[in-house]
Amino acid sequence: MTREVPFKESLTPTNCDSRMVEIRTLGERTDILIRERAIEPGESLEKIQNTITEAKKFFKEMAEKYDINIVSMDTVVGKNEKGERAVFTIIDKIEGESLSKIEVLPFVARDELEQLYVSLAHYYHDIWKQDKKYWADGNNTQFMYGHKQNSDDNHFFLVDVDARFYLENENEFFPIEWLLHNICKGLVEAEGKLEEKIRLEKARDSLLTVINEMIEKKPDDKWLYKAREILGS
Repeated sequence: MTREVPFKESLTPTNCDSRMVEIRTLGERTDILIRERAIEPGESLEKIQNTITEAKKFFKEMAEKYDINIVSMDTVVGKNEKGERAVFTIIDKIEGESLSKIEVLPFVARDELEQLYVSLAHYYHDIWKQDKKYWADGNNTQFMYGHKQNSDDNHFFLVDVDARFYLENENEFFPIEWLLHNICKGLVEAEGKLEEKIRLEKARDSLLTVINEMIEKKPDDKWLYKAREILGS
């Protein structure tokens, strides 16, 4: 959907911007955030719409098949305050902290944290075996631990819904082996944030299963060996 002026209320900057995306609040709404991404030179409206449709389909599969909590998303293309075309994505606002930045995770989060990494292992394993497009942003910065407005139940949420999906060997900067390395690194870092420091053995075993199977097919891939080494620490 395309609109010249996508919002009637004003957008207010936050301190949550990333390298490619500006995060805004909308008027008096406290339950949502607006992610603004500039349209790249030469990027056609058709390509944008196809990317949005594809992302929604893949994220829906991640949520329904792998039980990964993903914020709701609605996307519109329009002009920003500078008069430039941009992609705006409306998402749930999660009250909490990024998994990459939170210092302490309560013990009650342990089981859900472990299940998150088990789900990610199963997801990448299936995607790799089926030679399908994979989520190219697998790391702790993409998740938050917290709750939606009018809820006190904290969970882990995937919040970066502007991500791209690629087939194996389609993008040399985001190979699936490198992503698995990042996930293994994230698991070990997250374990260290738990109030009671423990190894999440089920998650480690799930990731090792994927890595060892991939090493049989790619015995020279350095990222797979680095990932295995991380899990052995």
